[in-house]
Amino acid sequence: MRFILTIAFIFFMPVLIHARVLVVTAFPYIADITRIVGGDGVEVHSLASGTSHPHYVNANGAAARAIGKADLLIVNGAGLEDEWLEGMLKGSKNAAIQPGKDGHLDLSELVDLIAEGQTTLRRTPQFTHNGVNPHHHLDPANIPVYADAIAARLQRLDESNAGLYRANARSFVGEWKRRMKQWDSRLSDRKGSTVIQRHALFDYFLRRYDIVCAGSLEPAPGVSPTLQQANIILSETPADRTALIIRDVFNTATAANHLAARTGIKLVVLPHDVGSVPEAVDIFALFDEIVRRLAE
Repeated sequence: MRFILTIAFIFFMPVLIHARVLVVTAFPYIADITRIVGGDGVEVHSLASGTSHPHYVNANGAAARAIGKADLLIVNGAGLEDEWLEGMLKGSKNAAIQPGKDGHLDLSELVDLIAEGQTTLRRTPQFTHNGVNPHHHLDPANIPVYADAIAARLQRLDESNAGLYRANARSFVGEWKRRMKQWDSRLSDRKGSTVIQRHALFDYFLRRYDIVCAGSLEPAPGVSPTLQQANIILSETPADRTALIIRDVFNTATAANHLAARTGIKLVVLPHDVGSVPEAVDIFALFDEIVRRLAE
């Protein structure tokens, strides 16, 4: 009897393994939310790593295979992945995860987006974002919206685990709102202060906390920083009225470091995704670390 049961388990094991919803996400922050909400009902693979430049992700063969098998693809949207994901998605021949299908979830469609300023400067294709800033995940108030949407989509694809997804999302959102109160308190002293960015990455976060961005060192997204651009910003907001220069982890440090040395403005390096710095081990820790570095 034991032998028969063993054979039966081996025979049905592939069915049990593949019973979980296979979710592919564009970025680690989406993967982390999905793992928390999905629990044992999902298997999650992120195409980008935390240290990837989000506009230039090197999607390899393993990524292509994951997309080909996925039940659900979750993207940041707003044009951020278009240049490196669109071709892979079309080539996957996976009809279930194409735009418009239940297996495709675009998070940018769930939230209010910030319009990018018009410019005549030539950008690379990776930085053409349909006229909007694509980094909407850095507004912490958007994270619960994503969690609820991911839970709802998982319920649609996997009704047998609907209760699990609802309960996990409810727990996640409750803890997230508790943490937001802590972040609000820690950043209260930064309200109304002025910062300069290396790249227009933290616009959503700054807007949430009423921190004024005097400008970005890039004349336009994806265009290399210039001394002329820095001088324009400083002419409108002098160094003695600027609290911080914010630099991301994936762009070159030269321009931000030079401006900090020239003006004496404090330079802060902020993480943008789970895994982008060692401290950002999950989505909660990512925002903990952003707040900690800004509040110091």
